[in-house]
Amino acid sequence: RDIHKVADYLSEHEVAHNMFLTYGKSFDSQSTEPTIRVFLWPRKKFIGIKEEAAFNVAVVELGGHLPIKVEELYGSLTEESIEETIRSACLEDQEYLSIKQDVTKLFS
Repeated sequence: RDIHKVADYLSEHEVAHNMFLTYGKSFDSQSTEPTIRVFLWPRKKFIGIKEEAAFNVAVVELGGHLPIKVEELYGSLTEESIEETIRSACLEDQEYLSIKQDVTKLFS
């Protein structure tokens, strides 16, 4: 319900976002039950066709995987160019802080 509440907020406010669900161990060290972890990233909107690049920023890239589509671009990737590409999908600080504040209010 909480994830739905946040995703609804983002959709209603036309904030582009990606969601990733995965299994993991419980944060409770006494529990042996697995848990589902949900990562929800607000990001900049992309309108139109994405250019063919080494990678585009979406869920798997934000999760740390970089599927490279063009072999020639693989050799030219650097940590700096990857960081720049990922940062290009990030919201400006003020917009992120505003969304964070609104989402926090959803749970108060």
